[in-house]
Amino acid sequence: MRFAAAAAVLSLTVLLPARPAAAVGTQTIYMNVSGSDSAVGDTLAAPVRTLGRVGQFVAAGPSNQDVEVRIHAGTYAARQAIWQAYRPGA
Repeated sequence: MRFAAAAAVLSLTVLLPARPAAAVGTQTIYMNVSGSDSAVGDTLAAPVRTLGRVGQFVAAGPSNQDVEVRIHAGTYAARQAIWQAYRPGA
């Protein structure tokens, strides 16, 4: 009986499609040294340029989603960025 249940679960996992890199409910922001802070930042083709702009998107975004920032390799020069952690109920 255990073998049949395990086989059924295994067959279901093989048939399910793979999840995308950015899971549902995750805000993804792309950053590139050749990007622009006037860009939307939500696609690889329209990256933002600075962490300051990333911070603005994070602050304006939904507070109930995870955030993934994809930073393209490069040399970035910027002023100090100050980040504040979101603490529910604080």
